[in-house]
Formats: sequence, C-alpha cells, structure tokens
Amino acid sequence: MYLPPHFEERRIDLLHDLVKKHPFGCIITYSNGELDANHIPFELVPDKGDFGKLLAHISRQNPLAEILKNDANV
Repeated sequence: MYLPPHFEERRIDLLHDLVKKHPFGCIITYSNGELDANHIPFELVPDKGDFGKLLAHISRQNPLAEILKNDANV
C-alpha cells in the first residue's frame, strides 16, 4: 500500500494509544471469489515483537471461524 510520507505515523506510543482507545477492527477475507469484511475486537499486547502484537477473538460458531481454518487470504 502506498503511504505518502506526510500521512505516515511512526510513533509507536501514539499508535498503541490509538489501538487501545479503538479496539474494534475489521478483518477482511477473500474466499470463494468474494471479499468479506467482519468487525471484531482486538487486543494489543504492546511488549511482543518490535511493534507489539494484535490478538483477536471470534466465536467458534461464527462462520468466519470456518473460513479462517481453511487458510483463507486475510
């Protein structure tokens, strides 16, 4: 994705704060020739890796769970 330099944000603390304040995100999958967007909760683990780690949760009964089991493009 092209990101013009004037829109780029590199301050990790500011980015982490944004995720903590707005933990609801969108996961987009491509399956059976179609794009699908699902809104799910995310949790930030700030001390994992260089930039932190995002964890997400969905119910096993959510149809998205079956799509993700089959190595979907996400």
